[in-house]
Amino acid sequence: MHKRTLARLVGAAGLALLVGCSSTGPLEFRPRPDIEEIAKQLDCPAGRTPTCIERINKPYSCYCADEIALEMIFEPYKY
Repeated sequence: MHKRTLARLVGAAGLALLVGCSSTGPLEFRPRPDIEEIAKQLDCPAGRTPTCIERINKPYSCYCADEIALEMIFEPYKY
């Protein structure tokens, strides 16, 4: 009988933990920058691509990237 009571207590505690950690509202996502508008604003020279990077809890960082910078972003294991 003790084992069943202990199992129920552990189950109830686990359920309470899951319910307590659940979100109360929908997640809010910041709007993503319009890359066409960014390209117009940056006016990148030939051979460079407008690129925006988002880091957790930081604003977008947009700049004109060359081919090597893009490779470092998309294939970091090479470097």
